[in-house]
Amino acid sequence: MTASTSNPCLLRDDFIDSRNTQDRQLDAELASIRAYIQACVDATEKNLIRRINDSDAKNKQKMAYIRNQKLRNPKLPIAPVVSLRDGGLVQHEPTRFPEHANQFYALRRPDTTAKVHDETYTDEGEEDAATADKPSKLSLWDAVQTCPELAVDELESVLGLNKQNFIVPETARN
Repeated sequence: MTASTSNPCLLRDDFIDSRNTQDRQLDAELASIRAYIQACVDATEKNLIRRINDSDAKNKQKMAYIRNQKLRNPKLPIAPVVSLRDGGLVQHEPTRFPEHANQFYALRRPDTTAKVHDETYTDEGEEDAATADKPSKLSLWDAVQTCPELAVDELESVLGLNKQNFIVPETARN
């Protein structure tokens, strides 16, 4: 018996070829769906991590700000404000950050290049935490060298320090 062209039945080999073609098409479609779902999960996870880091940074910034506002003793350590960068939270280098209020306010009159470097480092670290930075015509280095008092005043507001808290006990002792 030979197969005729008018036979409505599909031959076994043709059926298997048809099924294999359909299976490949379904596999490709399912693979693209899996890839899309994985991309959505990755994007959601990245967004969630970013939001958690934002929230964590804001919380740490507020806690440092509140702690610094309550400082009365100029020898107690200043809490540095964390920054949020693309790589996550950035803690400042403790050796370059002023240890206490006396060191911080001494930056108003930097007598050495090292102090100017420290103030520049502090400014760079804290500028991310500031909410409303005004665009400056001077570079950060030039601004710190020409008017360190203004740089310290800006940092004072970012860090939450209040010079009056330190002056009153100092004058009471004198």
